[in-house]
Formats: sequence, structure tokens, C-alpha cells
Amino acid sequence: MQRFLPLLLALALAACASDDPDCVLDEDGVCHDAGECPEGEDCDEEEEEEEEEREVRPCVPQEDDAFWAESGFEPGEALDIPLDGEWHFIPIDGMRCGDGEPTGIFVNFVEGSEELFFFLQGGGICYNDLSCGVMKGNLSGPHPDRDPAPAFAASHQRGLFNRADPANPMRNANMVVVPHCTGDFHLSSCLNDYSNLGEVHQVGRSNLKRVLEAIVPTVEASVDSLDRALVAGFSAGGVGVTGNFHLIAEAFETKFTPDWTLIMDGGPLFPKPHFSEAGQEAILEKWDLGPYIGEFCPSCLEDGFHKLYETNHELHPGLRSAVVCSYRDTVAFVLYGLILNNLGLIVSNPHFFKIGLLDLAAAVDAAVNTPEDVVHVQ
Repeated sequence: MQRFLPLLLALALAACASDDPDCVLDEDGVCHDAGECPEGEDCDEEEEEEEEEREVRPCVPQEDDAFWAESGFEPGEALDIPLDGEWHFIPIDGMRCGDGEPTGIFVNFVEGSEELFFFLQGGGICYNDLSCGVMKGNLSGPHPDRDPAPAFAASHQRGLFNRADPANPMRNANMVVVPHCTGDFHLSSCLNDYSNLGEVHQVGRSNLKRVLEAIVPTVEASVDSLDRALVAGFSAGGVGVTGNFHLIAEAFETKFTPDWTLIMDGGPLFPKPHFSEAGQEAILEKWDLGPYIGEFCPSCLEDGFHKLYETNHELHPGLRSAVVCSYRDTVAFVLYGLILNNLGLIVSNPHFFKIGLLDLAAAVDAAVNTPEDVVHVQ
């Protein structure tokens, strides 16, 4: 019973105070008039200060040139990559994740290959407080201080990464995989600021430039020619290869003239209104994409990001490309609800994503394909 005495005493004192509205108790339980200041206490009236919202800084550009400089692509030093058909992690000078930490790429080269498989990984989007709210764990990536190659190799043994599969058309290719840890679809070159995350290095495009400056001379030193190149990406990487294909092709075409194939897996860019004008404007502004996308695809700024599909073919006439996406891609499904700022749409019109894909297929078929081409396949 003794252990409850302090609690009972406190309740009794509280009751005493409540019985006399003019009585204010000090720390010793002594009653003072409500207007009287107990001895030894600072009773100056403090004005309540409303908590000011922290001012969020706009994009601070991290590149002098949105695209390549006027002088064009300039390669750096070639990397020392073993030609052993095994996965290796190679740190790249200047590459950073969203948390500001250094990172690199995964490579798997073989001797005598005249093919390249260049892949951009996925990993979410961050352009406002809502989208960034779930991104914190995706803003760190493979770090040079650790050896991430064994874990990567264990999880990349199937599909186009499987050298042992005779049905894999890229089984003999040199492979390059670029991580996505900047929350910007590999497209931005900004030091950004968010109220719920603070400073974020959204430098996916800067990272890609550093990779190309290292990989193009590496491929040149490793092969006699480059006959075929597949550029592909998944989810955020699918958007990344769509928006960055011209940047990638311009770099490699300073040394090679490969047959290009572009595959966008799970990152469709819908035409309006499925990809709202407000959503596109918000992303353009936060990631400062206008100077970059507008340099080679001005129609993208007026008509929408889906114009990238058509523009890539206009700039590279021999290109073959495909968009792969499911009507029930839950990640992209929810993402479009976020971008439209209308999560209720997911409930009220569960078919909106399928409708968007069909409208995209019709728009791309009309702009890119001819009747004898293989067109939309359901």
C-alpha cells in the first residue's frame, strides 16, 4: 500500500487546487493567489510563438550543362574490369546516393563480347513530402566500404542476367547495372530539400554521366566493336532509360554504331490526362528537368513526357523499343494515384491504369510504328 501514497498525495493536492479557483500551488504545495508570483520563480509572461515552418529550398543544380557540354561527350579513364563473367562492384568517382554517400556500379564482362546490356535499377520516387515519406530507406545504396557484389550476384541469376540460359539473347553480352538510390528516376541533377527529409542529393543524371564517362572508354578498351546494345530499366529505371536514352546513345555513338534496343519494364509514361499536367509540372520544377528534357524533346514540355517515346525514335532512327507493363502493376498503379493527387481514383475507378496503358499504346503506335511493324500485344 505504501507505494501508492505518492500518487494519492498528488491526487489530493490536485483536488485542493481544483476546489479553490484562486489558489495556485507551487512546487512545495503552498497555495498562492492566482495573480501572485511564488518566490524564486520567473513569472514573466511568455508570448506563444507559433512554430514556423522550415523554408524548403528549391533545386540547387549540380551540373553546369544539363546535357553534354557544347564540345560533346568527353570520356574519362577506362576502368580495370576482370573479363571473367563474374559480378564485380566498381566505385565510380562522383557518384552519390540521396544520402550523400558514395556509390558505384555492378559489372559483368566477358572476353571477346561485341554486345552490351546496360541496365538501370528501380527504387521509388521522391518529389514532394507525400512521395518522399516512404523513400527514406531507398536513399542509400551499395557502398564502396562494403562488398555488395556477392548479394547482388545471388539475386541476379535469372532472365537477361543468366549466362547459362541458351534462350537468353544477351547471355554473351558485357553487363552494366546502375543502382537507383536518388529517388529521381535517374533524371535529376539537383541538391534538393524536403521538409520531412531535409537535404537530398537527387543526382541520378549526374551519376549516369559519371558512369558513361567511365564505361564508354572501358568498353572501347575491352572489345574490337560493339554490334548490339540493349538499354533497359525496371520501374523507376524504366522511366530512367526512356528519359536518358538519348544521353546514353550520344555517349556510345562517339565510339560505336551499335544496333540499339530499348526496353522499359514497368515505368510507363502516360499521356494526359492519365499523367496529369499538374503532376508533370511538379516533377519538372522540383527536379529542374526543363533545361534537360527540353533540350532534345521540347514537345515533352508542352504535350507530356510520353513524347519521349516518339522523340527517341526520331533522334535514333534504327532504334527498336518496347514498353512492358501489367494492367495490375500495383506499384505503378498507386504511384499514378499519388501523382494525380487523387488516391480516391484508385477506389472509384480501378480500371484507370489499364485505360492509361491502352491510350499510351495507341499514341505510340500512331507516332512510331508502321502497319508492318509489330504493334501493341495484349
